[in-house]
Amino acid sequence: MPRRLLAALLAAWTLLPLAASGAVDHERWAIKTHFRHPRQKPKLVALSELKRLPSFTQDKWSDFDASYIPDSPGEGLHEGDMVKTRGWIQALKYSADDDDYHIQMVDDSTGGSECFIVEVPKAGFEALRRKILTTCSQGKYTEFSRSGNRMEHPVPCVVAGQLFYDASHGSDPGARGIKGRKASTAWEIHPVKSVTWTGHPKRSRPSGGGGEL
Repeated sequence: MPRRLLAALLAAWTLLPLAASGAVDHERWAIKTHFRHPRQKPKLVALSELKRLPSFTQDKWSDFDASYIPDSPGEGLHEGDMVKTRGWIQALKYSADDDDYHIQMVDDSTGGSECFIVEVPKAGFEALRRKILTTCSQGKYTEFSRSGNRMEHPVPCVVAGQLFYDASHGSDPGARGIKGRKASTAWEIHPVKSVTWTGHPKRSRPSGGGGEL
């Protein structure tokens, strides 16, 4: 067998376990890490409306691994639209499986039982992640906990980014919630393009990873 062909086969064989292990964690990766309309002016949508967006009944999404879902969930919205919403950040975590920041937003500073999820990838979003980490941890941590940190005092902000449907959780969106909250929908803002603070975190007691900020 020619050496070049043998080398190519060995390289492909080496990568197979990596691709298999990341198949679930990186589902629809090309969609949720890039903007479809990066120059589009974000549409202001109330957080309460985003939380009510329904799941689709379809349960097989392989046709949309690298393409946007054309159907609308209502409110004149479509996957890939640039949107923005006002709310409070209630909890955050560093997701080790895909390097994303998982951020939970609630309607008001008292929280409630449900949340809306927005996510910030790592590659290309380093500056935004530093801004979020510094502001929400008040400089106490070098990274959010993998199990999640709950804000002792939720932080008011406006989040802008791309509307994305997390198809793998369409049948059970609540399972993604942390720190006493359940996600009310499988729709997210993912990736986040910007966060504008409309207030500042109140001073809180220092705590270890996985605790309050």
